[in-house]
Amino acid sequence: MFSPVLLLLIIALIGLTAVSIYLSWWFYWQLQPLMHGGGPYVPSQAEEVRRMVEAAELTPSDVVYDLGSGDGRILFHAVASSGCQGVGYEIDPGLVRRAQAETTAKGLDEQLRFERKNFWHVPLGNATVVFLYQLPRTMKGLKRKLCRELPVGARIVSNNFVFPGWEPERIDGTVRRYRHR
Repeated sequence: MFSPVLLLLIIALIGLTAVSIYLSWWFYWQLQPLMHGGGPYVPSQAEEVRRMVEAAELTPSDVVYDLGSGDGRILFHAVASSGCQGVGYEIDPGLVRRAQAETTAKGLDEQLRFERKNFWHVPLGNATVVFLYQLPRTMKGLKRKLCRELPVGARIVSNNFVFPGWEPERIDGTVRRYRHR
């Protein structure tokens, strides 16, 4: 019916099409945050998560926002270690679904929620702590947003990237804690 060469050609074409579709999908979800003024999904390592949560000095009365929350690992650790409330804002719907499913599986629906939203368009006035991992080009604009919207005394914990012209009050390796004054 089909020659072996033609069959191999068809199989190769199907394989290349599948790879192209997957790569297009992957690039879109990696580049979409960049197009919206954020950064790509880069999962924090367990040690970084621990240092970030420790630097925040969380209490049960804190309301913690994670701007670009990814799979939610920082907020899960924050809520588990302190009993605080948490909100994660993430633009990737797959990561939001994963974090929401884990929230329900862990029985944390009363303490924690994840929303598919661009953090530039959400009010931050209820946050007492903000976690973030954003690119240098984002930090300057984000500093203005945080200063404009956060209550005085709010803590901002950044992994790896610094706010230009803003002195951290605590540094632990790549983790920096700032305080809104």
